Amino acid sequence: MVVGWLHQSSCDSNQLEPPSETVSLTGRVRLSQKRGAIGARDSLSGVLTSLARTDVARIDQQVSFTLAPVYVELMTSTPSASDAIPVDPPPTHLGPHLAYAVQWFLFFAVGAVGYPLVLRRQARKGDAENLGPADD
Repeated sequence: MVVGWLHQSSCDSNQLEPPSETVSLTGRVRLSQKRGAIGARDSLSGVLTSLARTDVARIDQQVSFTLAPVYVELMTSTPSASDAIPVDPPPTHLGPHLAYAVQWFLFFAVGAVGYPLVLRRQARKGDAENLGPADD
């Protein structure tokens, strides 16, 4: 369960204790994060004390039980997790994707309108050349 992020300097796993009361959690199920072409890299072996990303397979290497290939990102809890900074929800806007789609639509429109115009101009130019001199 990802409940947020704690500053590494203030997080000593030996001082963390489970709550004594019943806890109710609501969250999003997320797929394990994979490293992209660039970015921070976690050690492939040994015990990690901090993570560059939530890689469930890597965490599974250092626990004694089997983990599901997903993790849960906390949205709300009762009682609240007061020490953690909540994770922002994923963006739901189209962002740059809409501009990219419009760009390709315009490329298509230029080709669909421009190519027939070029063919028409070439056909007229060819007709003018084939007329030759007028016979008397």
